[in-house]
Amino acid sequence: MIEVAVSILIMSLGLFFLLKNYSETEYISKYKFDVYQSLISLDGNNSLRKFVVENDVDSINKSISKILNQNLKYFVVIYNKTDNTTIIPSIENKNVAVVDYIVSGDFKNYIPRKIKVFLWD
Repeated sequence: MIEVAVSILIMSLGLFFLLKNYSETEYISKYKFDVYQSLISLDGNNSLRKFVVENDVDSINKSISKILNQNLKYFVVIYNKTDNTTIIPSIENKNVAVVDYIVSGDFKNYIPRKIKVFLWD
């Protein structure tokens, strides 16, 4: 009888830890989608293209901060063809997500840029 109780306890703890980790991942994933939709919206009205060409990370941060939870940390990095044009964050967390968005260039020239938004809690 004790063996049954111990095995049920072990299985319950295993499920608890498994579901706990899943909910943290789901939490970050929801915000990944929100950030991506925010970048699409900014790109739709040509604001994102302007911010990227000018390496204006602060304006991108302001628009993203409106939709994110206050407890969630994030960092925006802009890359050109070969290298990043802004600084890369130092993140010491296991629960990190990245949203990539590519802008093909400015208004007249083909100059591809990649926006990476790092999210962590």
